[in-house]
Amino acid sequence: MKEGMDIVALAQEIKRREAAKQDYTAPTTELSVGRLQEAGDDLQMQVGQKGCFGINEVAHQQLGDHLGIPRRYYTRMQAEAPDLLAANINTWLIKKPSNRMIRTLDGRVRAFLSDRYQCLDNEMVAQAALPVLLNQEAFTIKSCTLTETRLYIQALSPRLMGEVKVGEVVQGGIVLSNSEVGLGAVMVEPLIFKLACTNGMIRSSALKRHHVGRRIEQGGEAQEFYATETIKADINAFMLKIRDTVAHAFDELAFHKELELFRLAAEQKIPAGNIQATVEEVTKRFDCSKGESDNILTRLIEGGDLSQWGLANAVTNLANDVESYDRAVELERKGGQIIDLSPREWQVLSKAA
Repeated sequence: MKEGMDIVALAQEIKRREAAKQDYTAPTTELSVGRLQEAGDDLQMQVGQKGCFGINEVAHQQLGDHLGIPRRYYTRMQAEAPDLLAANINTWLIKKPSNRMIRTLDGRVRAFLSDRYQCLDNEMVAQAALPVLLNQEAFTIKSCTLTETRLYIQALSPRLMGEVKVGEVVQGGIVLSNSEVGLGAVMVEPLIFKLACTNGMIRSSALKRHHVGRRIEQGGEAQEFYATETIKADINAFMLKIRDTVAHAFDELAFHKELELFRLAAEQKIPAGNIQATVEEVTKRFDCSKGESDNILTRLIEGGDLSQWGLANAVTNLANDVESYDRAVELERKGGQIIDLSPREWQVLSKAA
């Protein structure tokens, strides 16, 4: 599990972003992109009469995807011919009219989203969850951070501890995550933490909600987005669900059922001579790169536990060392998905040779 940032620093950055961000809705016919002299080759987006903003990479990808510009061609124009890219974008903004939500932060467009996008933002999630998580008798916050695209809070319960094998102790907890830029739902997921090697393994979601709401009604020019009382009430109800899910995220019965799954996985051995083929097949199934697959194989062999449980832990151990916190969490989820392989699936994959 990656260390992330201090919880106080996290709360301060959430508060800063809350004050600095601004959302607009606009028809694409009121949007345009171009280069400003002081910005060099970087494109700027004019949002009606509301202002001109830089564009981050997430928004560029969403803009290209919405307009149907192939990503490889888009990035080539962005690097080599920004004026041509601007001409393409401006042409299709007019020829493919629709209403969009434009999310900005610190003077840059950070997301280009559907007009049905519902803002379930980090400050709302934190206000619902942190009062529960900061109750030190129930949870200890182990890791948290804000990346460019997501919020993560990983917390453990000192009451939920058990052995998968003799001397191999794990602890239960939760992962709370959210994306304000359309790259993920609000999720509360069970977490298993292996004490000896500080691996975190994320299990299937306990609570999940996508950012989809009512289509935004607005006129012909860019407008600031304000939720109606009905939408606010719906959001408030969901935040109460987050609070309650966090408070009851892991009861002892559910935790011990998880332990039984891990113990069964520890009994599912990789046949002798099939270690490399098994790792290649499993990591291919879960979209790991060749470099990651090789690294996982090394960690599996060094760990000495040549089983389904051992392979899952080799994946989550790699998560401790990757540079990206976002990728680390993805690997922690993949570790949980390996545990969820059925006996038949595991048998097929582990006899890949």
